[in-house]
Amino acid sequence: MCKAVTGERVVQHLRSRTVKIGTRHPRQPAPRHTASRSRGWDEAKHTRASLK
Repeated sequence: MCKAVTGERVVQHLRSRTVKIGTRHPRQPAPRHTASRSRGWDEAKHTRASLK
């Protein structure tokens, strides 16, 4: 029984982890976390300019 309970806990922990990771990406455009996003946008602008 203990093993089953620990297994369920591990599954719940992994699910909560994946949920947190999944919800982080769409909500990333936050004022304090846009450093990496701004770099990505700059790169996209450069690539678009080079394509043009």
